[in-house]
Amino acid sequence: MARMKVGLIGLGVMGRNHLRVLATLPDAEIVAISDPVDAARDAALAVAPAATAYTDAAELLNHPGLEAAIIAAPTRFHAALVIRAIERKIPILVEKPLAADSAEALNLVARATAAGAIVQVGHVERFNPAVTRLFEQLRGSAGEALYAIEAMRESPLPERISDVGVVRDLMVHDIDLACAIAGSSPLSVTAVAGSRLIEGREDFAEALFTFAGGAVARIRASWLAPAKRRQLLVTTSAGAYDVSLLQRTVSFTSADPNSSAMLDGFAPVQPGRTADLPAARQEPLALELSAFLAAARGEAKPAVSIHDGARAVILADAVLESARGGGVPVRPNLEAIAAV
Repeated sequence: MARMKVGLIGLGVMGRNHLRVLATLPDAEIVAISDPVDAARDAALAVAPAATAYTDAAELLNHPGLEAAIIAAPTRFHAALVIRAIERKIPILVEKPLAADSAEALNLVARATAAGAIVQVGHVERFNPAVTRLFEQLRGSAGEALYAIEAMRESPLPERISDVGVVRDLMVHDIDLACAIAGSSPLSVTAVAGSRLIEGREDFAEALFTFAGGAVARIRASWLAPAKRRQLLVTTSAGAYDVSLLQRTVSFTSADPNSSAMLDGFAPVQPGRTADLPAARQEPLALELSAFLAAARGEAKPAVSIHDGARAVILADAVLESARGGGVPVRPNLEAIAAV
């Protein structure tokens, strides 16, 4: 298989992760990198010495023979870079969130659809082996009703983020996962959010999403925590899946209707039975990049489509709208995606 000529835009924390993993993939050749910071370019060239270095991302997209590009620049630059890549007919993987707001996201969907462009959005948790295992279990449990999704994602305040708040940076991961698990989009959103450590951007938020059929998702995101935590709990009619996104483990606890016990001599309970479900030990980013390269070669559709990315942005905006209104329920305008 010929190696695909790939360019990388943005060499911050996430860009450096892409660079590290790309350098190990046998079907990728890093031919161009870009970043306005001299030290960042120099460090990248130490990993990919044959690459051409650019200070201007737009110039990278004109690199001769470029076959695919990864956009890991700050969110405020995503829309312009995606549009330029679409015009150049270059398949792209753009880091989440797809765009800075719903209007930008819808514009990108319209342009990509009209051009037949290959655009994958970097919701890397979709490739977490524990999440993949969860999806396999849910697909194999026909007739199992979804009751609730609970997600918690928190960490100390990162220095790397300067243009979005915790909803678009952290919560957007679990918004996307909740929709993928439910297999649909929520009907309404109710949320609270606020700022304790930074001014002008929210650093904690909690939102409740209601789906057709009565399933709900409660998602919490925070930059106020002293340590990183990433947890997902999915409750169905058969039991509960407990997923550690950091440890990449998943377990399932089912109730035994034929077993009961007394709690301190009172209150009969049915103790659950817990089983660990093995998940592959693979790096999510490597899986994501391999899926993108397959899509860029025309061998598969983008694993996380531009429509998925736009939905996550629209729902993030609905969270912020509800929070600004003091927790008023908001009906997200997801019909707009199909209308463009």
